[in-house]
Amino acid sequence: MNPLPDGQGQQYLVPMNMQTPEHAEEDKEKKARSLEEALGRITEREKSNIMKALGRDPDGFQDWLPDFYRDFTAWIEQQLEPSLGDEAADYAARYAEESRQTLEGLGAGEVEAALGSWEEWRGADIAT
Repeated sequence: MNPLPDGQGQQYLVPMNMQTPEHAEEDKEKKARSLEEALGRITEREKSNIMKALGRDPDGFQDWLPDFYRDFTAWIEQQLEPSLGDEAADYAARYAEESRQTLEGLGAGEVEAALGSWEEWRGADIAT
């Protein structure tokens, strides 16, 4: 067998597209940052849309909520797909359902209080 130039035959490669362990770790860190950014976008848009809906029609908010999360689930999936791949759809559905259940039946003041701590717990289960 012919030797490889520049000592390439001496370099250890890992199976993920045959890259060095250093590159694999960099990819993992990039994916984690991408996921964190996506979760930030999701919670910010979610909070913004909810607060606008409360401002427009506080009495109709609870009627609006199921429709919002039905449509919002697809957007969540789009945001998470680069980081989660095939798992994005399941996570998006679970995220939207948990959010809807949390807000269902709450009055305007209670919704605002719940949204105040949104970022502390939304997406925490995805990190594990």
